[in-house]
Amino acid sequence: MIKKAVKQQDFILEEADLLKIIDKAVSVNLIASSGEGECQLYELTDTGRYLSRQL
Repeated sequence: MIKKAVKQQDFILEEADLLKIIDKAVSVNLIASSGEGECQLYELTDTGRYLSRQL
């Protein structure tokens, strides 16, 4: 479990939540995944790199 304090509130991300975020990012072409099963590699796509620079 990953815990992070945000504005003095506890913000807890479960593994299932992270998988939902990753799946959404893959579906909108921000990251690309490769590999099968438990070992998958993720990398930013060109679109993801462009948007990350804008932030």
